[in-house]
Amino acid sequence: MKIWVIKSKGADYWGNYRLSRETTIDDHGEEKTIYADLYFYRKKDAVLYLKATFGQAVEYYEVVGKA
Repeated sequence: MKIWVIKSKGADYWGNYRLSRETTIDDHGEEKTIYADLYFYRKKDAVLYLKATFGQAVEYYEVVGKA
């Protein structure tokens, strides 16, 4: 299955992709950190998200497919 991701132009490895998130949650009194990424199944959805979220900085990012 092919997925589509938004990355900064010139990024050449997974660690430099833009939409990585870090969230801290409370698990019964113990704080835990979760790492998550945003992926898209359709290119047009990724492009729409890019345009809606990044505004003027859209020229510095691109949508790429990963197998």
